[in-house]
Amino acid sequence: MKLLADIRKLALSSLGMLAVFAFALTSCDTEIYDYEGDCTPKFKVGFRYDMNMKFVDAFSTEVKSVSLYVFDSNGKFVKSYESTVDEMAANDYMMDVDLAPGKYSLLAWCGLNDGLHSYDVPTLTPGTSTKQELKNTMQRKAADGKAVVGEIDQLYHGMVDNAVFPDEEGVHTVIVPLTKDTNRLKVVLQDLTNAANVDDFKVFVTAENGKMNYNNSLMADELLTYEPYFTQVGASEIIVNTRATAQNDGGTYNLLMSEINFGRLVKDWRTPYKLHITDANGKNIITVSLIELFLLVRGKEYQSMDDQEYLDREDDFNMTFFLYGSGEESGTYISAEIIINGWKVVLQDVDF
Repeated sequence: MKLLADIRKLALSSLGMLAVFAFALTSCDTEIYDYEGDCTPKFKVGFRYDMNMKFVDAFSTEVKSVSLYVFDSNGKFVKSYESTVDEMAANDYMMDVDLAPGKYSLLAWCGLNDGLHSYDVPTLTPGTSTKQELKNTMQRKAADGKAVVGEIDQLYHGMVDNAVFPDEEGVHTVIVPLTKDTNRLKVVLQDLTNAANVDDFKVFVTAENGKMNYNNSLMADELLTYEPYFTQVGASEIIVNTRATAQNDGGTYNLLMSEINFGRLVKDWRTPYKLHITDANGKNIITVSLIELFLLVRGKEYQSMDDQEYLDREDDFNMTFFLYGSGEESGTYISAEIIINGWKVVLQDVDF
């Protein structure tokens, strides 16, 4: 009889375990999330940076830090998340967000916490602040009556409105596409007269683009002067037609390489983007409008691309200027040729 009773107890215990197992299957929609331990929905936010000239996702290799801001369906600030890309690598470059199911707007500024700390954004108050308050201002310093900017951290912007985080078991992911808002310009200046020390020349960019709105549009700002954060002097042996004599002259000529960062390029903005080259006395040698030149040399394969898309995708520019003496006055220069990203341009509408 005791044996029979034990068999009955074992049978009842087994039935109970089967009932629990069946409940687990039905409550998690026939899936068991061993790594989660329950059926609560999990939310992740990923980031994609393929708005570049390689048309591949370069988020993991180019972006260093992420600041994510979350707003509710009424546009009110909920919370923010900060992380480095190195930290996110262990989570497949995803950011876990502890949000209640619902509909949200996601806004990301990437680069705020990089080494130079080049940008200022306001502190938002949960339940009160709106995304319209989330403006981004580039830091600058006052020098000689100008607002001067040197090297800056690389900045990226992304926004997704009406992102849905459903009240359903499982892991749900929203991807935020990014646009890069900073550029690098390398200017090589070749003095084909050797009449001066090339390191006496000054190269800089002026633009009114140091203040960004929440939606990545530019806002009115003071005119910024972007100065080189790296320069290098060298020499190059070349053969060149001086145009003045129509003869080919050869020799070793001095050159100056200047590397400059500057903010987002936006076509038809209220203030033109300009590159300036001056001599040691501050006398202007050449001034060119950057956007017109950049769009001019984008090449056949990108002619069908929208102008603004091209300016957002291309972030690395190289320009080489050849300075010739005019023959009229010592220390007077003209520049008739320029090479931009490998393309030769004969300048006509240029200030000298």
